[in-house]
Amino acid sequence: MSDILILYTLLGFILLILIAWLLLMIYKKRKTIIQLKKLRINIASDLHDEIGAALSSVSFYSEAAIINLKNNKPEQSIEILEKIGITSRKTIESMSDIVWMINPNNDNLIKLFERIENFSRELLGSKDAVFRLNYDKKLNDLVSIAS
Repeated sequence: MSDILILYTLLGFILLILIAWLLLMIYKKRKTIIQLKKLRINIASDLHDEIGAALSSVSFYSEAAIINLKNNKPEQSIEILEKIGITSRKTIESMSDIVWMINPNNDNLIKLFERIENFSRELLGSKDAVFRLNYDKKLNDLVSIAS
């Protein structure tokens, strides 16, 4: 009788551990889903703000350019059209940055360092400055193991 009691107790304990483990896995999965949902909401909000602001300014500039053209002020219209071009290019760059950040293929240090190098080269290239970022390629392996 005592052996059966020990066996049932052991089975009950194992079942309790399995249930606790399953509940923990469900909790972790839900937590991950909530974090991803918050991230998606933040990204959507950033995209909405960025695109909304850019389109608003482009709309405003285009209306001003039309008014200037109707009033025979083509020089001012050209300046405004240049502003539209600048705003559009900045928006494209911002969208490119956002897309780069959310791309899971870029989730490593090597890609980040390459991005920093490219950005710095573009920024400093016009000043005839040289930028070189030295890093150990093994760094990425260490960070991947740690995460």
